Amino acid sequence: MNIANRLVLALVLCALASPALAARHHARGACDGIHRCVCGTTQANHFGLPWTYNGHNLKQAREWTRAFPHTTIHAGAVGYQRGGGPTGHVFRVVAYNGGCTATVADERGTYERDVCSRGATFMNVGGLGATYSARRTTSHTTRHHARSSPQVASGDALMARFGAAGL
Repeated sequence: MNIANRLVLALVLCALASPALAARHHARGACDGIHRCVCGTTQANHFGLPWTYNGHNLKQAREWTRAFPHTTIHAGAVGYQRGGGPTGHVFRVVAYNGGCTATVADERGTYERDVCSRGATFMNVGGLGATYSARRTTSHTTRHHARSSPQVASGDALMARFGAAGL
């Protein structure tokens, strides 16, 4: 290999290892919920759901169709459409306007969207966020709050303080 070929090869390798290329690769990279696939994390935060729900990665829009039961379009439903991101796009239906339009909300705000295109599917999340939050109370959380709250006292502590006559 002559010097000119080696120089070209070295320049190509340097270009491939450049930070600009790494940033471009990151832009096409996996769903992290921060730089990419923000729609899934936006909806999960709105409904009070964790990013991993029943084994489904809700950062990825496509996973919403597997995690929740399907329904027809109505206010409060979550919609999924192919395209618009590496795994599709999820949005919350604020109002169904009839025909193929609905007022939706996502990370871009509230706007009118064509809900008939790109294979739209709708899911019923239906208040599961509140259910999930209620189940998240653990014995550790209960003990932690009981120790830090001056208003919580056990029956033994009340008996010691007031005696049997005080109750």
